[in-house]
Amino acid sequence: MKKNTTIAALMTLIIAIILTLAGGSYAANDKNTNKPAITAEKRAEMQAIKAKIAEAVKNNDYDTWKTVLESLPRGKNNPDKLTKENFDKMVTAKTLHTDLRTATENGDYNTWKTLVAKTKNGEESLKVIKNQADFIKFV
Repeated sequence: MKKNTTIAALMTLIIAIILTLAGGSYAANDKNTNKPAITAEKRAEMQAIKAKIAEAVKNNDYDTWKTVLESLPRGKNNPDKLTKENFDKMVTAKTLHTDLRTATENGDYNTWKTLVAKTKNGEESLKVIKNQADFIKFV
């Protein structure tokens, strides 16, 4: 009886190990996911598109921004979102972000404080960083 129990336990352990290894192999295989694997070529194409969009925003070039986005499925499906007004909001946000980063890197508390006040959660940030001394700790 004891021999049968030991064999059954050993067989259960072996089956558990085999199932674990098979499951891990299955999960690691990209062919078994619902999403197709992104090839290096596709990744490079996506990065190039992202760079074009970023450059258009940086240069305040609405026409290029709109043209690039219209070539994408998301842009084709949402042409009403590709407005000059939305683009201008994006440019303003990006400019504010860049200026905040510059002020932070330069340790310019007064400029930082003025810019933070313009952000969505600026009041909350200014409650935490109340003065030059707090700012210095932050940067």
